[in-house]
Amino acid sequence: MALIDKLLDETLRKVGVEVLAVFDRSFSTKTFNGRAWPKRQIDLRGTLMNNSGTLRRSLKWKVSGRRLEFVSNLPYARLHNEGGKIRVTRKMQKYFWAKYKELTGKVKKKRNGDPTKATQGVARAANYYKALALKKVGTYITIPKRQFIGRSAEVEKVVQDLLDAYIITPLKAAMERRLKGK
Repeated sequence: MALIDKLLDETLRKVGVEVLAVFDRSFSTKTFNGRAWPKRQIDLRGTLMNNSGTLRRSLKWKVSGRRLEFVSNLPYARLHNEGGKIRVTRKMQKYFWAKYKELTGKVKKKRNGDPTKATQGVARAANYYKALALKKVGTYITIPKRQFIGRSAEVEKVVQDLLDAYIITPLKAAMERRLKGK
C-alpha cells in the first residue's frame, strides 16, 4: 500500500503542475476546450482577462486528501470563469464615471470636434464607460463566460498521460517483477 500511496501523491502533484499549465494557456490563447472567449465590448490596449495578470497569477492547485483542487483567492474569478450578472452599485457608477473622465482626457479632437483617427478607440471606450455610468443602481450587467478552469479534452488527456506514466506503468512493472520472482 505504501507504494500506491507514494505513486498517487507524486502523480497528484505532477497533475497539479501540468493541468495548471493548461489553465494558464487559456489566458494566452483566449480559449478553453477549443472555444474562443467572447470578444471584449470595447477595444483598449491589452487583454481584458490579462490586463494586470492578477487573475492568471491567482490560480493555484492544492492536494486535499486524495483530491486535487484548483482555486483562486479572487472573488471575481468564479464570475469570469462561469459568467453571470452583477448588480450595479453606487461605487461602480463612480468608478465608471472616473474611467469615462480619464479616457475623455486622452481623446484628441479634430477642428470639427470628431476624435482623431488615433484616438477613436479611446473615444469608443469612453462612451462605453459613460453608458455603464448611466446605468441605474440596482440594474444588472452581464459578464460573459470566459472559462479558464474546468474539465476539457486537453485536461483529460494530460491526466490520462500522467496516470499512465506515473501509476499504471510502474504498477505493471512491479507486478511483473513479483510474478517473475515467484
